[in-house]
Amino acid sequence: MRNLAIAVVDSFSEKPFSGNPAAVCLLDSPLMKEEMQAIAMEMNLSETAFVEKTKEEGSFSLRWFTPTLEIDLCGHATLAAAHRMYAAGWVKEGKGYSLSNLKWRTSGDQARELDLYGFSFNSNSGCSASGS
Repeated sequence: MRNLAIAVVDSFSEKPFSGNPAAVCLLDSPLMKEEMQAIAMEMNLSETAFVEKTKEEGSFSLRWFTPTLEIDLCGHATLAAAHRMYAAGWVKEGKGYSLSNLKWRTSGDQARELDLYGFSFNSNSGCSASGS
């Protein structure tokens, strides 16, 4: 396994060691699901978010893992991922971005995908997000 930078971000708080912690891993290239699960198990937080750059400018893939399984959605880990993306320079002020990969199953067991979050950053209010 390659070396990866992983940050722990406390959502809903400006103070360290408070709020709702989530691990965030920014990926320049994909990891296998088994690798992401092993990292989440090692981090041992309620959720670990994995953000990957996509081919489309301003769009990112987001997946969430607990220590035991991949989950469909996690709000505080999504906010933590957006914060980490901004801190790492992956996103800039005044531009719009999207995080995708919310998946669900239809009655025919076909996987569907939805762009869930759109967000932008500005110096006055930080990150503003909207769901779709």
